[in-house]
Amino acid sequence: MSATDGLRTAQREMAANQRNLVDTCFEEGQYETGIYVLDSLRSPTVKPAATHIRQLLYLALYPPPDVVDTDANTAGPDGTLPASPSKLGAKHQRSALIPSEAASHAAVRLLEAFTATNSPDALTRSLPSYPTDATSHDHRWIDGDDEDSFIARQSQTVRAAKSCWELFREGFVKPYAADASAPVTNGRRRRQPAAEPDEDEEDDEYSQPSPVAPHAWPVLKWFIALLEKEESVPREDGEPRYSACLLAQIPSPRAAADRRWDASAALEVVIFCMNDENPHWRNLGVRLLTLLINLTATSHIELRTFLASPPALLFKLAFCKHILQGNSNTSAKPKPRPQTRAKPIRSKPKSPNGSTSNQPSADDSQTPALDGQGPASVASRYPRVSSADVLSLLDSATPRDPKSVVDTLRVQFELVLTFATIQSQADDQTRDTKWSQVLSSGELTASVERVFALSGRAAQSEQTKDVEMMKTILLTIANSDVDQA
Repeated sequence: MSATDGLRTAQREMAANQRNLVDTCFEEGQYETGIYVLDSLRSPTVKPAATHIRQLLYLALYPPPDVVDTDANTAGPDGTLPASPSKLGAKHQRSALIPSEAASHAAVRLLEAFTATNSPDALTRSLPSYPTDATSHDHRWIDGDDEDSFIARQSQTVRAAKSCWELFREGFVKPYAADASAPVTNGRRRRQPAAEPDEDEEDDEYSQPSPVAPHAWPVLKWFIALLEKEESVPREDGEPRYSACLLAQIPSPRAAADRRWDASAALEVVIFCMNDENPHWRNLGVRLLTLLINLTATSHIELRTFLASPPALLFKLAFCKHILQGNSNTSAKPKPRPQTRAKPIRSKPKSPNGSTSNQPSADDSQTPALDGQGPASVASRYPRVSSADVLSLLDSATPRDPKSVVDTLRVQFELVLTFATIQSQADDQTRDTKWSQVLSSGELTASVERVFALSGRAAQSEQTKDVEMMKTILLTIANSDVDQA
């Protein structure tokens, strides 16, 4: 028995009286006190309760407060008449249950502390995940949450999520309105004053939520660190090291005999991280991509299907662009294209417990990436790459280090090849209308000839064959009809 196995078997569940101490604090809205108590009970031999981990995740993901209305204590629901003392008292009581920003920070710190103290499986058992196959029962429901308290009811959104990628998405945890439970009069709520219409109101319903909410970065960082710790544990099944929790974040195959392949949600998070301005968050994308690459080295992933899927092709295209922009020899980096700001969906179906559900339909996880959603919807999740971008990156992405010339050529080769593959599969809605002109006018042919003439001379003799092969393939694409590209 390995040392890790010994640690796992030695771990026991937290005692009921200890759990009750934490529950009492959380029920009263004393979140920081409850977190302090839970931290004092933290031990390598004691597993934290799954309910507590989910409640910590809810606290950590709770959006920071907006600017407080100083007149809220005196104005009534219509903004002009003062509210009655009983209504104010009820509202203040509910406001006391809303997590503070300090409680959110404390929850993140405790999650990180648990990762350092306990084995990964003591924490991953609490996280949303897909079942082992399409016909198996959901294994996430490992214990019953006490729904009597505010925090227990609200954390049901974490419990109901299909995967962890949903937790990080913007709008997953919505701010709780203190007056949401205001008494009704004659069976109907008092109408609230209408908010000022948004100038993009018509587009809100069609906008995509951001893969990572601005306040969810610390939780994503914790999650990736947990996956890395799980991956580092030696395996005895002959497989390379991988994270079983990361595998469980990929939708189950239709049949038990099939292997998983649809990692589109994870790839979306990777490219979103890499395009962020913060270098720390960009590094998270690199770390998550490394975990995914290690996972594809196992027998649990259908690699061929994964690589040929539309989301994987779009990710590959965006990734090549990301690399080549870093190698650009122009003094000024390309201006970023305006991205659609992620906005929460206006209306969501409510789950049986009354919480808002952000989940797709039950069949979504069993369908290919483009089923049930238009190609434009999938493409909009990645930075746009046009035929003009392809030509620009071919001409400008010259490496500063002569030793990396061939590596840059390979990325340029993959960029053009992937873009051509996507265009050959695209419909009228998603096809780049100028790609046909780029091919027929000879622009791509000229760019390929020019790039390989300049960079090919710097290649070592043993690399010449590879360079010529890439050039031949790209010229074949450049001289073909757009429908055959």
